[in-house]
Amino acid sequence: MKVLKPNILIVCGRNKKRSLTAEQIFRRDSRINIRSCGISPQSKKQITFGDIDWADLILVMEEE
Repeated sequence: MKVLKPNILIVCGRNKKRSLTAEQIFRRDSRINIRSCGISPQSKKQITFGDIDWADLILVMEEE
C-alpha cells in the first residue's frame, strides 16, 4: 500500500530567512513534500497559484 505524503508550503515575506530555513530543515523528512516561497515581489521565489494548488497545508510565518 502506497502512503501519500502531504504537500506543505511554507510562506513568509521574502523567502530569504524563515520559510527558506524551514524548507531546508525539513527537506530530508521522507514523510512530507515541502516548498517555500514569499509574498513580496522581491522574494527569492514568489508565491504562485500553482504553489497554492499544490499544497495540502500552508504554514505562514508572519505576525499579520
